[in-house]
Formats: sequence, C-alpha cells, structure tokens
Amino acid sequence: MVADPLFLQTLVDGIMLGLIYALAAVGLSLSFGVMHVINVAHGEFIILGAFLTYIIWGFLGLNPLYSLPVIVVVNGLLGYLLQYHVVNKLLVGPPLASLVFFFGLAIALPNIYIILWGPFSRSVVDPILGVSISIYSINTSLARIFSSVLAVVVISIILYVLYKTRFGIGIRAATQNREAAMILGINIYKLYAYVFSISLILAGLAGFAIATTMAFTPVQGPVYTLLTFLIVVLGGMGYVPGSIVAALFIGLAQTFIASYLSSLYVYAFAFLLLYAILLISPRGILRRGI
Repeated sequence: MVADPLFLQTLVDGIMLGLIYALAAVGLSLSFGVMHVINVAHGEFIILGAFLTYIIWGFLGLNPLYSLPVIVVVNGLLGYLLQYHVVNKLLVGPPLASLVFFFGLAIALPNIYIILWGPFSRSVVDPILGVSISIYSINTSLARIFSSVLAVVVISIILYVLYKTRFGIGIRAATQNREAAMILGINIYKLYAYVFSISLILAGLAGFAIATTMAFTPVQGPVYTLLTFLIVVLGGMGYVPGSIVAALFIGLAQTFIASYLSSLYVYAFAFLLLYAILLISPRGILRRGI
C-alpha cells in the first residue's frame, strides 16, 4: 500500500524542521542545565546567525557555507565574553540580575539589527543550496537536507562530548553539584563561559539553517525564544536528549497541523501541550529534567 504523498511530504518536512529546532534548543538546554541561567535573548542570537549567513551571501557574494566558521567564531566569542565578564558577576548578585540583563539584550539586539540591516524580511536563495530535489513524491531542497545533516552531526558531537569526555563529565558534575565540582578543582566560571559559548554557537548554526531554508526578520527572535523554551520545558529543563525528542515532536506537530488543519492552530496546540505536560510531568515528557 502506497502512503499518502501529502503524509510523506509532511513527515519529512516535520523531521527536518524538528532538527533545526533541536539545534537551537540543545544550546538553551545546556546553558540552563549547567548555570540555571534563563537566556530570554536566545532567539536574538539565532537571528544573528541568520544575518551573518545573509551578509556572507548577500553582501560578500560568497557561498552561504562560508558563514559557518564565521558564526562559530562570532557567536562563540560573544558567548564566552558575555558569560565570563558579565553574567558570571551577575550570578553572585540578586537572583533576577541575570534575567534582567538578558531581557535588556532581547530588547536591544533587534533594534541594533534594524539599525544595521533594516527592518525587512530576508532569505538566502543560493543557486546551489536552493536546488530542488524530488525523491518519489517528496520534494525538498539541498539547503534543507544540508541543514538536517548539519543538525544531526553537531548534536551527535555535543552528546559525545557530554557523555564520553572529561570536559563533559565536568559539565555534568557542575550541573549536579556546583560546590562539589569546585572542590574537585573545576574552574566553574571558565566552564560556564565555555558552555555559554557553545550555547550561542548552536543558536547561530540554527540561524544558518533558518536563513537558508525560510525567511527571517530582525524582530523574529522572540518567536524562536518562545519555541526553544517550549521545547526545553517539554523535554525536561536541562536534559539535552529530552530537548531533542521534544524538538522533533514539535516540528512534526507543527507541519501536520499546518497541512491538515491550519497554521493558525499550531501555537495554540503547542502551548496547550506545554500546560498539560507541566501539570502531568513537570520534569518533562521523559521525566528527567531538573
């Protein structure tokens, strides 16, 4: 029996979208799990990655792939400097100090983007990455395939580092007991800076995937912040594998609802699901969150 072409198309689109969401959500899950910092400007750093991709392609005339090392350097350096020189100092202050700081960033960054690049919607339509590919009844683009592969590779590396390396053991130790980790000789504040750097790199790479597969605007950051928070809470706050599962679920739910009902119902469903999960299992769908 041949499956419905619309079903197959929606399934593939949902998985690909979910992988992009997972790339963004894993970074947020890491930063919250290790430092208990609520980065409400996470979506703005996703948009920064999208703009860096657009600049490399639109202004410099280069293949968008050249933006990947630029995103790693720019977002990674921003993450390290912000955490080491600003957020670490706020962590020893009032409990809401870091939250207020990130709220300020969430307001300032979109305005900076508008001043630098204008308020218009942008997208990267590269002649190579934009090539359409058709397999049986499924249509997609090389950009979507590349973004999905990028997400799988990067997330696999993150999981390997977390569970198979000394650095990952240090991260998990700091997550479980900061004081004990410090007694064992772990430089907590440098570790926090590295983790936040990784978080913003993942956000920027998600921005690359968004820029090459769909349109974006300078003020779209809060939408992605809400989506990634939704995913992280569904998966269990601070539990990275749970965020991956939740991201795939949200990606599939979004595409199926949009295809078979209406895109108007997508966010209503997502947040009703969030409330239900918080009532039934506050530690996430896998019951492993903080």
